[in-house]
Amino acid sequence: MRLLSCTLMALLCSTSAFATNFQTKHHFHVGLNTYYRDYSEAFIAPKKSDERGLLMGALVDYEHKGANSFMFMAGLGIDGGKTRYDGALQDHYGNFVAPYKDHTANVFMKLEASLGYTFLMAEKHMLTPFVGGGIKGWGRGLGDVELYSWRYVSGGLQYDYNASEQYQVGLHVKIMPMREGYMGVEGFTYNDMKLGNRVHFEISTPIIYKRDLNSKNYWRFTPYYEHQRFGESNWVNTINTFSTGQIVAEPASRTHIVGLKAEYAFGFW
Repeated sequence: MRLLSCTLMALLCSTSAFATNFQTKHHFHVGLNTYYRDYSEAFIAPKKSDERGLLMGALVDYEHKGANSFMFMAGLGIDGGKTRYDGALQDHYGNFVAPYKDHTANVFMKLEASLGYTFLMAEKHMLTPFVGGGIKGWGRGLGDVELYSWRYVSGGLQYDYNASEQYQVGLHVKIMPMREGYMGVEGFTYNDMKLGNRVHFEISTPIIYKRDLNSKNYWRFTPYYEHQRFGESNWVNTINTFSTGQIVAEPASRTHIVGLKAEYAFGFW
């Protein structure tokens, strides 16, 4: 009987310990985002252009997340750097002139929010379905300055596993159908080029490290992969801008992003 009582007490304490890690809390994250970006236009060579490089930036977000409670997240990210451009020079009529290699200056911005509900499935497991949305922007400088912007809705699922009192690991999947994508160049009317809407997605595996069970602050390291794709834009007549009669369009493209986010979290309440 004493052995049975001790066993039950141990199980109850274990369940309580794991559940404590999932108590509702407010978290403020701040950190760095580093990633490799591989961008490629859907042109046929030799007009095709590619851009690749390592970029870095900062991010900040607020998150409310806990067991059997509503989840809310709002965040902002800004990053940039230079990528290697491997493409071609073209004339005003889109004809190939010569191969061209250089470096492109890039600035990216992201503002997003999401809302969901976190279910405590068992003493170590959480499942969070969510919906949300956001806006992204890309400033690209290579001779002319190009400006891209697009909105998106999002939906997905977050699975988190409480591996121990100090570690938590997860698998998060997010799908982001884009909306209202635009591209503009200096001298163009900004919203004339409407990008073709495509579905983007992201897969991440966040790893949380706490000093101990009762610690409110923690580190979060998140390896991730993001896939972006744009459809070809409408064709724009630029005769009123450059007086050349040039008719241009932004080609379809795809982007692979592989990165790592390193954040420190301040927990309260």
